[in-house]
Amino acid sequence: MNGADPGSSSSATPDTNTNTGGGVVDGEGDTTEGTPGSNEQQDSNVVGPAGGSTGGVPLLSPKSVYSNDGKVAEVDAAVPTAVDNFSVPAGFVRKGSRVDSFMYSLGVYVEKSGSTNHTYFCLASSKCRSNKKIIPCPKGDRSNVNTHLKRQHKMQGTEGVKKRNTKKETQTSIQSALAASTNSGLGKNRCASRSPPTHRTRRFLASASKHLLVEMYVATKKAVVGNMLTEIERAPLPIVHYGIDLWQCKITGLKYIDVHVCYVNSNLELQHELLAVKHYAPSAAVQATGKASEILFNVFNSVLREFGVKISDLAGGTTDSGSDVKAMCVNFLLAQHKGSWDWCVCHLADRAAEQAFGTSADPQKPKNKDARGVVQLVIKAAAKVNQSPIFKQKFDEAQLQMTGEVLKIRKHAPQRWLSLVRVMERIIRLWHVLRKVYANDGVEFPLDKGDNKDNILQLYSLLRPLAAITRDGQYGAVPMSAEMHMAFAELKQEGLDPTGPLKVFDIPPTPDSPAALQSDEELPVTVNTGKKPLPHKTVEPAALRPVATKTRELLGKALVEKLYARLWDEESADPSPFRNASVLLTPSYKDSKFLDGHALTAGDAQHLGEGRAHLAPTLDDDVQSKLDASWADIRKRASDAARKEHSKAATGQDGQPPLKRFCSPSGAPKPRFASLARHRARHESADGSDGDSEINVLMQQMSQEIERYHSLYITAEEVARLSRTWHIPGFKDIPMIAARDIHTCLPPRFNGGDADLTAAEAAFDVIKNTETGDVGL
Repeated sequence: MNGADPGSSSSATPDTNTNTGGGVVDGEGDTTEGTPGSNEQQDSNVVGPAGGSTGGVPLLSPKSVYSNDGKVAEVDAAVPTAVDNFSVPAGFVRKGSRVDSFMYSLGVYVEKSGSTNHTYFCLASSKCRSNKKIIPCPKGDRSNVNTHLKRQHKMQGTEGVKKRNTKKETQTSIQSALAASTNSGLGKNRCASRSPPTHRTRRFLASASKHLLVEMYVATKKAVVGNMLTEIERAPLPIVHYGIDLWQCKITGLKYIDVHVCYVNSNLELQHELLAVKHYAPSAAVQATGKASEILFNVFNSVLREFGVKISDLAGGTTDSGSDVKAMCVNFLLAQHKGSWDWCVCHLADRAAEQAFGTSADPQKPKNKDARGVVQLVIKAAAKVNQSPIFKQKFDEAQLQMTGEVLKIRKHAPQRWLSLVRVMERIIRLWHVLRKVYANDGVEFPLDKGDNKDNILQLYSLLRPLAAITRDGQYGAVPMSAEMHMAFAELKQEGLDPTGPLKVFDIPPTPDSPAALQSDEELPVTVNTGKKPLPHKTVEPAALRPVATKTRELLGKALVEKLYARLWDEESADPSPFRNASVLLTPSYKDSKFLDGHALTAGDAQHLGEGRAHLAPTLDDDVQSKLDASWADIRKRASDAARKEHSKAATGQDGQPPLKRFCSPSGAPKPRFASLARHRARHESADGSDGDSEINVLMQQMSQEIERYHSLYITAEEVARLSRTWHIPGFKDIPMIAARDIHTCLPPRFNGGDADLTAAEAAFDVIKNTETGDVGL
């Protein structure tokens, strides 16, 4: 839990003079500032007065305080009195209101002006009041307060009760799944009922332990992803997208494979399920029977079958460019099962940055050693701050003196190139502080020597847009395909155009005190300089440093080879049509400028191989042809899906095919769609006739619906109409449960009698059913 509990409650009613000048606290939402005054506890947060001077305006009441068992707690009357009479220390400002969180009824939270070391005074018991219990809240993080109140005083807020109930519901679901098993509790009972560890007993316990693990796995799987197949079957968009990754642990050297799927549920929400993380270690005999990609496909297919997902359900997938994984996706899923494949754009951007900036782990491999040298200077500067305790102390003191706060410069992780961007950004932001620390020691700041400063700023300006695309794709928590491809188009048109100017970020001016920082009119912020945007300027191509010019060219070349050329190469397996569809069906990208942004110029021809040189330059007709082909594919897929569903469901409600309810009863399209009446999605028979007229009419209507979204795009009213027409129900997702809590979900004992146990023992005979290799499990 990060910060105060936003849904928690308090035990006292706020005074009408309560201040509301508090700001937003991380992890908590809006908080208010002031001293509450009443001792009355309310269960509801809003009270409507029955006739009063307020004119019927609802009055906010404090949040309730609950005990650890979920019941409303009884708060000692001395607690609100102590909270009301608390004297705020000099230099501190009281924050928080009882209507926002329960913690403000059990203590006082204060913030120190010009500092991030804030404090909470606990007044929930006589012991804490007499000892003047102080709980530190660094940077406003009040998670320590929640932990103290829950452990020491057995009190929590609304959010704590919700989490407790959610965990209890999950445990009940898993217990129900276990109870439904034929041999429920057998493994646990067998493990507990055996005595001294003889050879026979060890063999018996090995079999019983396996049985227990299978019980836990099957029950947890049913509880966590039991509704996935129902959602996929009833979803209005039958799209299942796969993901697969093969990776190796750097510590143990073991290989693992993880499989996950994404799908759209009945509420048109994107869902994600991690199906498996398995140890990947095929035997030598298995490896001799086929290629690595074939073995990987068999493992992948077995995971899908275990969860009831068929290969035919997959519309496409996204992976990195690993040789085995890519070969499996292209040679099996794409070639044999028509499942499209996409190269993960985050991984693509990683490879492009490594190629352009020379950040490969092998120092002999990079072609841009000048850029690599500049990057190494920044990494060494960050390493000195973290490795030298004396230097770090001087650095922190200088930060407090110049900015009023302390920002960390974290160590660069070579396996995560996004950390390099964060290190460079923090070095640039604290440039003046580092320069002062070096000057106090009588040493010249190494990053100020020669052209180092300009080189770092210009390289960071080239790297930051690419890093933003990767960060949004990895941590966006929402579908980001359309946004990322539009960002790539803007990067190619603006940042990587060798004839255009470059937006270069600059070092921010560092004030000498927090007061000077707060008086900055251009960038009004609080003391936190870490969130201020960096200033920038425009630099013409002729004024760029040679290392920046070379890196800009190499980055453009890398993206042309890895992304832009694939978009126009019809023989390439990547990208799939879903990339274009994701952008074309996004309302904010209606103009489809991303295709123009990805168009190849005559200068891009030098970055293409001999087999692809004919792709550049891209003509306007090529762009229009690609656009029309994308829309034709979207309409065709919709029509094919309509035909498939129509033939699968012979009759629906009232004896009518179910898909006919999707269409308006009027026979002709509305006039505003007349100009869009393209009939590319209609399939005519070989003899020129319309074939099955009913199916063709249905397909035409589906095509008109797609054209309608092409022109206007779907709105909230259309979503509501679809929900009413299709009667789309909502489904409650079962939340995940932590691995360490799975044992709490098991039944306490064997749910059966002696006869059941005897029958189970006979069915699981240790001599017949236990292999020698099981001993010692």
